Amino acid sequence: MQGESRDQGKVIQIKGWLGKSDKKKLKLLRELAVRYGGDPHMRFFVVNEILKPAGVVQRDFAAQAAAMLRWVQQNIYYTNEADEQVATPWRTIAVKTGDCDDSSLLLATFAESIRMPWRFALAGHQGKKRVRYVEGERYPWANFSHIYVVLGWPPFKPTQWASAETTIRGAPLGYDVVKDGIKPFQEHVGARSSGHGPSSMGDPYYMSGLVETAADNIDTRLQDTNLPGWVKTLPWDGIISGVIQGVITTLIVKWAIDIGENRGRSGK
Repeated sequence: MQGESRDQGKVIQIKGWLGKSDKKKLKLLRELAVRYGGDPHMRFFVVNEILKPAGVVQRDFAAQAAAMLRWVQQNIYYTNEADEQVATPWRTIAVKTGDCDDSSLLLATFAESIRMPWRFALAGHQGKKRVRYVEGERYPWANFSHIYVVLGWPPFKPTQWASAETTIRGAPLGYDVVKDGIKPFQEHVGARSSGHGPSSMGDPYYMSGLVETAADNIDTRLQDTNLPGWVKTLPWDGIISGVIQGVITTLIVKWAIDIGENRGRSGK
């Protein structure tokens, strides 16, 4: 935190970040969460800006966890990044945006500041199977593409743990993208939304989950038909993804043409 303003924070450029192993990335993120969580001003922020305004009573640890998660969901606008970089927690609070690394780091830092046990979790795929890894468990080799947090309570000797998904507004404490699958959630008070689904539609992990679910449904239904075997073994996930991209492209082109024609008719 040396040389860093709490009002602005900073962005950390890490050489070779994309080439680092998942475990090395988690190690670095954990070090940052512990370091920034140890700042007493972070605890003051959590208590005065999150827990008290939410009406959470002392020692209600589940409510504390839910309030911190809800604050991150509603105040940190999820986006992907053009080039991987890590924003410090103070930076994420200041700019109010970040990717899953940034928002998960922020939630872990909040938990660390009030001594709530926490762990990072990774979500990914082994072929078509969704898998997750939680710090402290045996590492499963997989293609991981998403990070979230698992919170525990009571402090010091936790007996309960709950997943905390920071990038989907309205996802309740305990929702786990790997175990529970992809689900839409209605945003709650304080979140601006059209009400037509989650705010994570741009998340590649979310979209890949939708494609995977559709492909699994097709595979299951085809097994009960008399169609040739080669039809049943087609790569439906790739076919569905291609169809979706084609439909979206067609709609965008049609929209652009309609705008051009309307402007031409109006003389603008």
